[in-house]
Amino acid sequence: MRNDWPELVSIIQKGLDSISDDELRTIFRRWINLGYEGEILTPQLLLQIAGGIFVLLAIMVFVWNRMLRHQVRERTQALNKELEERKALESKLRRLATTDELTGIMNRRHLFDCLRQELRRAERYDTSLALLMFDVDHFKQINDTYGHAAGDQVLKAVVGICQQVLRENDLFGRIGGEEFVVALLETDPQTTMNVANRICQSIASTPIALSNGEYLTSTISIGVVHSSQDKNLEVLLSYSDRAMYSAKQKGRNRVEAFDSLESPPIVL
Repeated sequence: MRNDWPELVSIIQKGLDSISDDELRTIFRRWINLGYEGEILTPQLLLQIAGGIFVLLAIMVFVWNRMLRHQVRERTQALNKELEERKALESKLRRLATTDELTGIMNRRHLFDCLRQELRRAERYDTSLALLMFDVDHFKQINDTYGHAAGDQVLKAVVGICQQVLRENDLFGRIGGEEFVVALLETDPQTTMNVANRICQSIASTPIALSNGEYLTSTISIGVVHSSQDKNLEVLLSYSDRAMYSAKQKGRNRVEAFDSLESPPIVL
C-alpha cells in the first residue's frame, strides 16, 4: 500500500486549482459535452459512461478493501506473535523465580513461601504435615574426587529418585548446596517415617551413572519433624536440621526423627 497518498492528493488539488475558468469550459466541451454529427451526448451514451464510472469505482473500492484486509491480517499476526513472545518471557521469568536451575525443583524462597501457606492451612483445618530435611553424605568428597560436574549429576539423580517416591502434591525443594527439604502433606508420623526410609533406601541402592562412564552410589541422612510439634516454619526447620545431624552422627544413610532425640546433637 502507498504511503504517499496525502502528498499525491495535495499535488492534484493544486493542479486543479491552477486551471482557469476558460480552460475548465474548454475541457467540459471537449470531454463532457461530446457531440456526434453536431448532436450532444445521448441519454444512452450518458448511461454507458455512468455505468463505466460505477464499475471503475467498484473496482477501486474492491482493491482498497483487499489492501486494507491484508494490512489488518499482517498487523494481527504481528500482534499475536508479540503476545506469544511476551507470554513465553513471563513464563520463563516465573520459572526462574520459583525453580532451582540445576535440579528443576522448587528453589529455597518459593519452597518456604509454599510451606508457610501449607502450615496456615493445616492449622486452620486441623490437618498436619511433616518436614524431611536431608543432604547428600560426603558430598564434598564426591566433588573433590570426581569434580563438580559429577557432583551436579549426583544431585540431579538424587532428586529424580526422590520424585519417584513422593506424591504429586508433596512439596520438594533445594534449600542450598546439597541440602533439600520435603513436605509431606496430610501425613501421620508413622507414614512419614515409612516414606523417609523408602527414600533413603532407594538412593543407597541405586547406582548413579556419571558422564565419564563410571558409576557411584550415594547416601543421604534425613531428619524428620511433624507439624504437631510446632506451627512455626523456622522452628520446624531447626528441629529437622537437628534431627538430620543426629542421623549423621549415628553413621549416616539413615532417618532420624526429632521427637526421638535424647539431647540436642552437636552440629559438625
